[in-house]
Amino acid sequence: SSGINAEYGDTSKGEGSQFYFWTGFLSYVLGLGMTIGILTIFNAAQPALLYLVPTCVGIPLLLSLAKGDFTSLIAYDEEAEQNTPETSSTPEPDCKKTE
Repeated sequence: SSGINAEYGDTSKGEGSQFYFWTGFLSYVLGLGMTIGILTIFNAAQPALLYLVPTCVGIPLLLSLAKGDFTSLIAYDEEAEQNTPETSSTPEPDCKKTE
């Protein structure tokens, strides 16, 4: 699984390279905690996504603004990464049977 974690979570890039992975992970834990807390306090079930989406998307975006990474985070293109010579493979031959 490549994706944005390959760009921002690769351990081979040195110290601090897992910043957005841990930010996303802790944001998820916070959103899940909010869901359980609201459920417990108000004794009413709420959709977990009501809390997970704002925390998992909002917190990393706000921190990217603070770090100055917002533009590169928004401009990330997984297709461009997959088409690099390092990761592209030779296309499979056409296996159609001819008679």
